[in-house]
Amino acid sequence: MMHSTPIVEARGVEKYFGHVKVLHGIDLKVEPGEVVCIIGRSGSGKSTFLRCVNNLEEISAGELLVNGEYVGYERHRGHLRQLKERDVVIRRSRIGMVFQHFNLFSNMSVLENLTVGPISGKREPKGEATERAYDLLKRVGLGDRANAFPSELSGGQQQRVAIARALAMRPELMLFDEPTSSLDPELVGEVLSVIKDIALDATSMLVVTHEMGFAREVADRVCFMSNGRIIESGPPDQLLQDPQETETRAFLRAVL
Repeated sequence: MMHSTPIVEARGVEKYFGHVKVLHGIDLKVEPGEVVCIIGRSGSGKSTFLRCVNNLEEISAGELLVNGEYVGYERHRGHLRQLKERDVVIRRSRIGMVFQHFNLFSNMSVLENLTVGPISGKREPKGEATERAYDLLKRVGLGDRANAFPSELSGGQQQRVAIARALAMRPELMLFDEPTSSLDPELVGEVLSVIKDIALDATSMLVVTHEMGFAREVADRVCFMSNGRIIESGPPDQLLQDPQETETRAFLRAVL
């Protein structure tokens, strides 16, 4: 029987900021095509772990692989050593990340925001990158805003552009770090709808979210984090309705 390589594999991942330990031995596997939502209180380490997955934060101990490869490191003579920055950038380009704040290039049009990465980072022909950008903008409901600038868009529209920009790089994995937390309540639905649509394509996704209804509807698995640890994980119907751990039950009582 053949076994696929996990799209994400964390083994005993620890992270310190100075003397403060924020991740305490995270073990997690995400299978290809799986959507995993991470929930928990603010400060529990969710976003830090997500940033470690694509090496925006270096881990302090353990191992973290994406599709069988270290993102910021390589194994050499039995030890891990840091890759050169250009090699990190190449590996990181296979991972799409959507942040709480949209991080669009304010001096570029929407179309330019989508094409700059594929053209300069992946050396795609301009025509090919532009055609894909238009297709993605239509997919996120912004086909008519290609020539607009980020300042001319609502927060929900900017976040949809950020999602399209991440997809333009043809990533193996999509990371979402509380993608609706900076939005006004009336704009949350339009962004979650786009993410749900992406999930239908069997895109591998790790999503940090505080939207429990979204997690229940979209996730294959939900992980509850607290104090830098994964306390409990399971299918959304089981974890959100019948959690086994006291800490998980207390958190869900507070948010549901």
